[in-house]
Amino acid sequence: MDNFDYRKFVYSQSLTKDEDTKQTLNENAPGYDTRKFGEALPTLESIKAAHEAKEKEELKEDVSSRFMKKYLTLPPPDEDYKNNDEYLVDAFGIEDLESYSDRDKAILIFLDDQHGISLSDKLAKGIKGLSSADIVKYFKDRDYEYMNYGVMKRQLGIKEPVVTALTWDETGGPRGSEDAFYYSTNHKRKLNKIWRTKYPELEIPKWNSRYKNYDIREKIAQELEDYYREQARKQKGVDLEVPYEEYADMYVQALKDEGAI
Repeated sequence: MDNFDYRKFVYSQSLTKDEDTKQTLNENAPGYDTRKFGEALPTLESIKAAHEAKEKEELKEDVSSRFMKKYLTLPPPDEDYKNNDEYLVDAFGIEDLESYSDRDKAILIFLDDQHGISLSDKLAKGIKGLSSADIVKYFKDRDYEYMNYGVMKRQLGIKEPVVTALTWDETGGPRGSEDAFYYSTNHKRKLNKIWRTKYPELEIPKWNSRYKNYDIREKIAQELEDYYREQARKQKGVDLEVPYEEYADMYVQALKDEGAI
């Protein structure tokens, strides 16, 4: 035993005699590269619990209880149907409806009522149980170009990150304004600061405040609104963020082109 090479034995030998019973660690196994020394190996139950927790986290940005109540209690569009379950089954051929959750049903009714989507059993099964974000992705992947994805995102409870820019979607913008030629207080404050800094000699804030300039200001703001809305539509549901400085520059250039300043 004095000549026994423990190091060689550990690194080159197996603790089993039968080659068929040898097992190696699977590097793809859960916990292979994240388990700390002394921690218990992951079990089927712990993996399942972690997966369910992840799904729950993903569904935080989801439809509200108010949304579900609104569409589940919405009367069918045709009096021939007693309720929405009957409407979904008979009008669209959706099978095994009892396996759908109230959330699934509410979303189907919402898609039919708000976006005019032609429902089918295939479509219903395709979005069944999906998160709000994945439902939007489902339609985008199938190139439903006529759909207003920006509006759908908000209706389905998908939260967008806060941005420090004017934001447009397919319906128009800038978001937070009542219309194309009325800026919110926040927008106006930031734009006025840029105009005073970059174009002090033009006195744009004062020019905008004059009643006699209202018509030309409305015309230019509407032209910019139409331009940016068209750009937003090309992004298929991804909101268009326009830096305040870019918009301020475009506005001044448009005034110059019109000969207004």
